[in-house]
Amino acid sequence: KILPVEPLQQAVAVVGGAGALGNEVLKNLALLGVGHVVVCDFDRVEIHNLTRAILFRQGDAGALKAEVAAVRMREINPGVNAIPFADNIAELGGGFFRRAGLIFSTFDAFFPRYAVNEACLRYGKTWVDAGMSALEHTRGGVTVYDGADRASFCYACGTSPEMVSRRLAAMRANVGCTAYENVTGEMGGVPTTPMMASVIGGVQTAAGLDIFFHRRGYTPACEWPFGSWDLDISNLTHRRVRRQRMPDCYHHQVVESVTTKVVEIPEWDSQRTTYREVLDRAQEEFGTKRIAVDLPEDFYTVGTCSKCKEPWDLFRLKSTYMTRGKHMRCPVCGEGEFAIDGAGMYAEIDYDWEYLDRPMAKAGARPLDVLKVVKYDESGAPDATRYWEVSGDAKRLGLPESARATSVGVVPSIGAES
Repeated sequence: KILPVEPLQQAVAVVGGAGALGNEVLKNLALLGVGHVVVCDFDRVEIHNLTRAILFRQGDAGALKAEVAAVRMREINPGVNAIPFADNIAELGGGFFRRAGLIFSTFDAFFPRYAVNEACLRYGKTWVDAGMSALEHTRGGVTVYDGADRASFCYACGTSPEMVSRRLAAMRANVGCTAYENVTGEMGGVPTTPMMASVIGGVQTAAGLDIFFHRRGYTPACEWPFGSWDLDISNLTHRRVRRQRMPDCYHHQVVESVTTKVVEIPEWDSQRTTYREVLDRAQEEFGTKRIAVDLPEDFYTVGTCSKCKEPWDLFRLKSTYMTRGKHMRCPVCGEGEFAIDGAGMYAEIDYDWEYLDRPMAKAGARPLDVLKVVKYDESGAPDATRYWEVSGDAKRLGLPESARATSVGVVPSIGAES
């Protein structure tokens, strides 16, 4: 059956990772004409990337991978709105995932996969993960996770809640591909090859397309299994692995599904709107000042340079500070590291927060963020909750202004309340 191009021209794809495997997926999406592609990678192009990544050139060394990849995608297909996000994918707002019909993970670490897994469970999305063996360069695999089905397995299933908690607490330091390749090289391994990147990237893209068109009614059956597919080219073998949801899964226990609860606020733009405006709207709706924006995790605002002692604005979630921020250097002296000030750590934002009048983008809000606003009763217990999306960011980024235009399933109308 010939599939129509119009759905892909309107589709939003989120691609985590722009290394060798991510390059192949991004190249495929550009050639297919996917309308909007968000490229997530904070790493920079290095010389060793040039022999494995089709989108990078020698003159790109030192540039941000996400930005270079987005430029090359537009060169391949000027009709693609390629949006670079040169940061940790955990800093990507929930509105991107709400609009996404195609979500791909090509990372080489568990932490960003946990971030994608959590977002897809929260917003009821399917995502396609893939990877290649570090030590056997002819092996790779693709796995599909269905965040819309709470009874199906997820990336955290099969790993004990204690292990997931320890991993998230420790946080693998995201130091880029070089350190990873140095480690595997010492073990005698080849972490990526253009051959396997092409093969696995093609299969990964095909799996995403299969699910995308099936869920929009263009194909009567989805051929891709919700499980893993492993390939070993050297032995000419492949296998499918079915997986089951684990009853004690960490993410299934702690991640709430808010698929039908998010209300889009088109007049809010993180470049202009402040948290005070958010709280004022909540006060008007709830009729009380016992309200707060509940942050997804501990949030660091300001601290001091460990060397020159100059104040330093950070405004990052704890996890992304642990995985990336702690490797940043002072913007003043260029040598010291960020030293956490205990007074600059918050778990929520209320009327006492000193940065209420900053635009949200300059106060740590993620682009196209979904804010969890909580009302408390007189005893201090949560009494009611709203999920409000900063939807004005979508128009500025050239994305569909409402998730209703791209999502499959029930999405509340703008202005509706949950």
